[in-house]
Amino acid sequence: MSAYVYPSRFLSLCPRIWIEHGILRIRTNLMAQLLSLFSICREVRFHKTARTVEIQCRSWWLLHRHRQIRFDDIARIIYLATGVPTSFAWLIGTIDEWECYSVGLKLTSGEHVHLFRFAGEDAVDTGWWGVLWGDDVLDLTGTQYEESRGLIDLLCAMTGKTLT
Repeated sequence: MSAYVYPSRFLSLCPRIWIEHGILRIRTNLMAQLLSLFSICREVRFHKTARTVEIQCRSWWLLHRHRQIRFDDIARIIYLATGVPTSFAWLIGTIDEWECYSVGLKLTSGEHVHLFRFAGEDAVDTGWWGVLWGDDVLDLTGTQYEESRGLIDLLCAMTGKTLT
């Protein structure tokens, strides 16, 4: 984390999240679509009044899949975190990493339904000690953690389900 951390949305790939007419909508990030030449796109809609989740996926431009899940079929909300070190410093170890948060649903049938990933650059907490051993004074970090936690809070409130 260095001594000072500056968060930036440009250092993370997060889906777009918005609420429209009482429907929570989540769509694949425009940059991710652009990098795939618009061959992939996923949109998930949480309908609070109908108590359903609608998942639409487009793969390879033409392959479209559609799935609908009732809130009653959801057992829990799944939230997983992983990190891969990208920078090391002598005597301190990892000073930067690429982190990924995965959000999904655990159904009552035992099935795991993946919804979205939030990924980006992260700064590891080294403080002034880390700066003395080679870490930067000012470090940049993505907003993937804050955005994924915001989505988790919305999903738990909307569905009434707990977090795993």
